[in-house]
Amino acid sequence: MADRKYRRRAAKAASPCKRRHPRYAIAPSRHLRILHITGSFPPWRTGGIAAHVDYLVRALTDLHDTCGDRACNVRVLTAGDESSDGKARVLTPILLCHPLKGKGGHFLPGGEIPLGDTVKQVLDLWPHLWRESQADIIHVHDFESAFIGMLLKSAFGVRLAMTVHKTPKEWNPTNVRSNVKDCYLETIRNFRLVDVMFAPSEAYRKRLDQQHFGRRVRLVHHGVPIKRLRKTSEYPDVFRRLDLAEVARFVLMPCRLDRHKAPDVLINAAALLGKRARSEGLIFVITGAGSCSTDDDSLNYRNQILALVKQLGVQDIVRVGPSDGQDVPAYEMPTLYRRALACVVPSRRDGFPQAVLESFAFGLPTVAALTGGIEDMIDPEENGLLFNRDEPEDLADKLLQLLDRPDFAGRLGKAGFHTVRRKFSADRMARRHFSCYCEAVYGTRRRPKRKGTALTQRSLGMTRP
Repeated sequence: MADRKYRRRAAKAASPCKRRHPRYAIAPSRHLRILHITGSFPPWRTGGIAAHVDYLVRALTDLHDTCGDRACNVRVLTAGDESSDGKARVLTPILLCHPLKGKGGHFLPGGEIPLGDTVKQVLDLWPHLWRESQADIIHVHDFESAFIGMLLKSAFGVRLAMTVHKTPKEWNPTNVRSNVKDCYLETIRNFRLVDVMFAPSEAYRKRLDQQHFGRRVRLVHHGVPIKRLRKTSEYPDVFRRLDLAEVARFVLMPCRLDRHKAPDVLINAAALLGKRARSEGLIFVITGAGSCSTDDDSLNYRNQILALVKQLGVQDIVRVGPSDGQDVPAYEMPTLYRRALACVVPSRRDGFPQAVLESFAFGLPTVAALTGGIEDMIDPEENGLLFNRDEPEDLADKLLQLLDRPDFAGRLGKAGFHTVRRKFSADRMARRHFSCYCEAVYGTRRRPKRKGTALTQRSLGMTRP
């Protein structure tokens, strides 16, 4: 009996497939074929949803079964940008990006791609995609791509999954029907067009449950590739464009220039800390530059922010975007995360901001507004600080705590890093998504697994009904 047990242990230890992929191995199976549709991708210029899609699809391609083979095959269908020539780009051996021709990546009427032309491009491209991958499931990431996903589901009968990154502020007929994007969410609910809806935070899951989306909702937190972010090369040129010295002490607000991101709250807090900031050479940096000519806001939000900076007299301690008028691209953000003293996310409403997770990945103490899914990430006084949204006085008090107590700030940064590594890694996110894909495609619910065990064929629902 003892000899038999010893032989089993020795064979398990000598298994080559377990040596190659010890942590993220799943049971052998045929590839699951997944098509992601998003408005903009890759994310090196946009961040946000595009960054989430990038983190997810690359983590999915890293999933292997216990024999060392890849677990899934991933394709990305996206709108083009100014540099797009409409040709597919090979990003990894099994990740292929098919951009739609056009400028700006708009799917909706009124955008720079007319809706009819976009749908025609999708339908022309689909036979090529179908021959290559014959996707088992389509995953859409915004309301514009949800429209195309619904067309393809109706035409070819594949499964459809959707990640809800944004919901209407108030769910009532006036708000929902006044915005064409929010109309899609109502249509999806009423006609049960989506097989799986991913909610990135507990707050979003509750809102979707309240609107009777039923058992289709799955809570799957976003994640970030920690090692990949930390190994990103330095781009010191970003300091010159932000008019910063490389040795400058600064507080970072990583966001686009948008009203609901609340850069005005940080600027008012900077004014309250003006004397302290000037005495210590502290700068407040907002990475979004916005645009003076093509801003979506009819009153031009960038001009309002610049006027506020001038009105409060904080031009010397506040930087609003790079001098070239372009947002700081995603690939330059790690350079800023490494050098910053703290990260501030003062959003008025936000689903599950990537900026918090990215700052955690660099061990950066983080102060965020108490809103949306941020509560799922930050435990106050444990791995970060929370302040009441739209209250710059409260934000200033929290920043003073970090400035006055460097040891406390360092402890928060270390706790944040352990939090993202334990709960919000890209690998964990990919495994959770893969499990839900299998449930939708094969009709078998995923059973809970013990911590530290490999995902099994039965638990992932890989057995065909």
